Amino acid sequence: MMRGKPDSKRIRRVFLVTSILFSLMHLVNGYGAGNTIVQLIATFIMGMFWGAIYLRTGSILITIVFHFLYDVFSNMMVLPDPIQTANIIFLIFVQLLPIVLTIVIMRKSKTEEIKNTWAKIWSEQI
Repeated sequence: MMRGKPDSKRIRRVFLVTSILFSLMHLVNGYGAGNTIVQLIATFIMGMFWGAIYLRTGSILITIVFHFLYDVFSNMMVLPDPIQTANIIFLIFVQLLPIVLTIVIMRKSKTEEIKNTWAKIWSEQI
């Protein structure tokens, strides 16, 4: 989706579409109706985070490593009762941190850097 001359609209469109697709791909996990909605939101947020890293670096490897570490950390946490305070704090942290980092990574002042990264990637591949 980044093929061609990267511009601000293309970057935003790629960012949104890939985050939605990432979220929808996790529907197959089948955690039940209520949990599925929560998972769609959580994976959309994480999709934005992974997409931001990928757009800024142009490297899928970095994104894969971060996703792996996230999965390892998430699978180590046992969330037996979502009402418990520790679980609520964990869930807020796990979702707020990527939101904040995504905003920092994708801030408007970095749009030119993203354009240059992708212009370089595509010029090398043509």
